[in-house]
Amino acid sequence: MACGQSNRGTVNIDEDNESARLGSAVHCALAENLGAHILPNFDAISEEYELTALKDDLRILYYTGLKLWDSTISGWFRSPLLEKGMGANLTVEHGMVGTADVIEIFTDEHRAVIVDWKTDRQPGRRDYLPQMRAYAWLAMVNNPGIESVTIALIWLRDKSLVSENITRAEADEFKDELVRTLDDPNPQFVVGDHCEYCPARYSCGAHIDRAAANTAIILAHPTAEPPTKPDDIRRLWMGCRDIERAVKAAREYCKEQIRRQIPDLNSRVECPGGGSLGLKETHVRTIDPRLGIQVATRYMDDEALATAVKLSRPELIKRARETAPDGMTKKAREEEFIAALQSAGAELDEIRYDADIQ
Repeated sequence: MACGQSNRGTVNIDEDNESARLGSAVHCALAENLGAHILPNFDAISEEYELTALKDDLRILYYTGLKLWDSTISGWFRSPLLEKGMGANLTVEHGMVGTADVIEIFTDEHRAVIVDWKTDRQPGRRDYLPQMRAYAWLAMVNNPGIESVTIALIWLRDKSLVSENITRAEADEFKDELVRTLDDPNPQFVVGDHCEYCPARYSCGAHIDRAAANTAIILAHPTAEPPTKPDDIRRLWMGCRDIERAVKAAREYCKEQIRRQIPDLNSRVECPGGGSLGLKETHVRTIDPRLGIQVATRYMDDEALATAVKLSRPELIKRARETAPDGMTKKAREEEFIAALQSAGAELDEIRYDADIQ
């Protein structure tokens, strides 16, 4: 919707990437449990989707979804359908298809409920609202008797959900706007934050041009006159953000492409222009916190130990809540623990500042 040219199929799109495969694997695992009520075979699913290195991510996201389902989402349904495909024609030349992760049509109440699992981080509302309306329109055009659709997007990494009730009028308005975009004889590339979610961003000329312009801004800054005007500061900040995103995405893309071109970690691909490509295992040596503290106390005094060990306040509180004895709520345990920290002078109030640029 935001970029008319992206609907034209004029760029090469490669959607076979690690993030996409992880999302598909999580959907598969949740569908198995919610449908057949069996524990998924994580080893088999990881192998099928080539996610051996991300097996732990698969488990964590799966159990987060299952917990949300059991505690909240299951109460929205009577007899839900899983992985339900939907499709409809928009124009003579264009159609729309989608798969609802969980859906139920309540014909007696003239409404439907759809749940969509998300394995990435929650973006801004403007980025996911079009998808919600697309699902609503597909559900309505396939079930003429319903007048509203409640769409819930579940962000498993954030353990959060967003829901919206969409009327038939709103869904039809979305469809008409999409058709106008598709029928535009001279669609334009529109570069913006939405490019982050476009699988064609690596081959899109407009996106590459913006990245190049932002790179020039960053590289010129150390020797240029420091920007003083608000617009200049905002432009430099946004350029930094775009470059950081682009570099991170490009590195992941390179690793993914190398992985697809070598049969195993011991292999390399020779480059015609010189050099070669491969992947290497990186081992990060860590210390078991419990045993590490026990050993460290024999070698350091309290002051030295305090500078060496960093304690996370949220993690400490989380662990304290888990130790609530029978008869005490976790909230009461948390309040008791925080009061003890304050009484001992262990809780410090540290003020930090970061830029807030919108």
